Amino acid sequence: RVKRYCMVYAVFFALLFSFKKKIIKLKTYGESDMVKVTTAKFLIDGVVEGQTAFLKEPYIRNDSHNGNYRGISNWSEKELKQAVYKTNAAGIQVHMHSVGDSATHIGLNAIEYSQKKLKDNNLRNVLTHLELVDDKDKPRFGALNVIAALQPYWHFKEPGWFIPVEAAFLGNARAERLYPARSLVDNGAIITASGDYPVSNINNPFIGMRAGVTRNVYNEAGFGISPLKDEDNPEYLLDKAE
Repeated sequence: RVKRYCMVYAVFFALLFSFKKKIIKLKTYGESDMVKVTTAKFLIDGVVEGQTAFLKEPYIRNDSHNGNYRGISNWSEKELKQAVYKTNAAGIQVHMHSVGDSATHIGLNAIEYSQKKLKDNNLRNVLTHLELVDDKDKPRFGALNVIAALQPYWHFKEPGWFIPVEAAFLGNARAERLYPARSLVDNGAIITASGDYPVSNINNPFIGMRAGVTRNVYNEAGFGISPLKDEDNPEYLLDKAE
């Protein structure tokens, strides 16, 4: 028999009270020896392609925004700290969508705040996606015992996407630093790998391993390109050091 673990959404701070009641209700009436409610999911920001990822520095290109536009945070830092603390205090771990480096920064701040209030860093709190992470924040993953949930299917320069989207919106220098992995491990992070289906529509773990290790394109036919003869081919290689 396989035990399943359930995650519920915490959308905005104003709904947190009703959300807490929802968790309690689910744990009271929905749990069994096969189903456990363990996690609350928070969406800190959005995505680069929607220009809603929350960045420390402005977008290079943005549509209908001023030159200082840095994206969107769904939570103020104060609200997020209280939300993570209250969720952890109820014995529920958090799983936070974080794409931009500023989103990751306030996510780590919220987890740190919760740990200091509870004097406990053993909850398996998670930040997922981590498209852009400030180097100064990387050591905090290990120090705070935060799990970095990565999607290695994305860890390369995708044909028809990297240049017109990621490099165009972020600039070449930032785009070349996307999706850290090795540097997170070197800073003590526990990393996991997943597919974020249906965003990664081929959820084959062996393909994910290939992309994560080589940092280069897979399923070349699906992307309409010729098979790689050298997995260090620089055209689609994203930061080999990672």
